[in-house]
Amino acid sequence: MNKFKCVLYSLVLLFCVSSCSRSHSIHLENVSSIKVVYVSDNNQTEEKLYSEGSAELAFLKLWLKNNTKGWQPFVGTQPVGNLYISGNEFWLNINKNSAILGYKSGGNEYTELVKDISYSDFNALKVKP
Repeated sequence: MNKFKCVLYSLVLLFCVSSCSRSHSIHLENVSSIKVVYVSDNNQTEEKLYSEGSAELAFLKLWLKNNTKGWQPFVGTQPVGNLYISGNEFWLNINKNSAILGYKSGGNEYTELVKDISYSDFNALKVKP
């Protein structure tokens, strides 16, 4: 019976930990430029660089600021996205229904998180579905 309780408590704990949402901790003040790669049918179609003062960089910083919370830990192989954004120590893989965010979280440690999104959120980056 003790073994059963131990397994049950472990499963409850695992469920609680896995269902908790997380916040990202990207230091947006350090992001001074981004590279945006557009992908269609698993092929890169275009690549653009945006630097400080661009509307695209301002949009992304605002999106990341407004979407700090509600992320889930991501474990697995990433699907090919439609839009890939990278900047100072972070990357963002945008798919039709989700965003996968990776960033340096200390030393040689990286964190990967996923969040359900609307693909249309990124129209400001001139995304072509």
